Amino acid sequence: GGGLRKALEHFQDGPVLVMNGDIFHDIDLSRLVQAHAAGNDAVTMALHDYPRFNSVFVQQERIRDFLSSKEALKKTKKEGAEEQTLLAFTGIHLVNRDVLEAIPQECFFHIIDLYKELAKAGKIGFSRIDGSFWQDMGTPDDYLDLHRHLLSSQTPSWCIHESAVIGKDVELKDWGAVGPRAVIGDGARLARCVIWEDAEVAAGSQRVDTISITAQS
Repeated sequence: GGGLRKALEHFQDGPVLVMNGDIFHDIDLSRLVQAHAAGNDAVTMALHDYPRFNSVFVQQERIRDFLSSKEALKKTKKEGAEEQTLLAFTGIHLVNRDVLEAIPQECFFHIIDLYKELAKAGKIGFSRIDGSFWQDMGTPDDYLDLHRHLLSSQTPSWCIHESAVIGKDVELKDWGAVGPRAVIGDGARLARCVIWEDAEVAAGSQRVDTISITAQS
């Protein structure tokens, strides 16, 4: 939250579209904009049913709370006659300017604390985007899995930048990506790997399910 508050002076008037940097998606953002305009909420979040991350407690078309993983496991689907649901936050939300202005500048501040207060006051709405492609890539495994999804169904299944240098007798299996100016040494054998820009893979190396980010990795 603190970073958004410090950047506030650079924003125009009106809601701010905030998106996590470690996600990949094809969500139609216009739907979120329309929902925010129609709902008159302080914040509107894009939510979906994604069991691994379902921890946003919604009830009667409102976001009511943000739960920890343990709390989410314990939460029942129904309480009395009122329907309750746990959904996952996509990392995409529209935030009114006055919400960002409420973030203190002088100390560390997690925006979820403010959102919990707004949720209790019924000021956070949501738009469901089920059916859109969305994937978190915040861990090495998730990052590789995203590349698998994007590359394994295309031909060729290895995406190699034109400036990359591929040595003699290199074997590339399954799928993978090689970034700008990367160097793959002679006789290297790679499967399901992502080689970042300027990275080097030593001659004769064998790599499987690997992200190479530095020279001679």
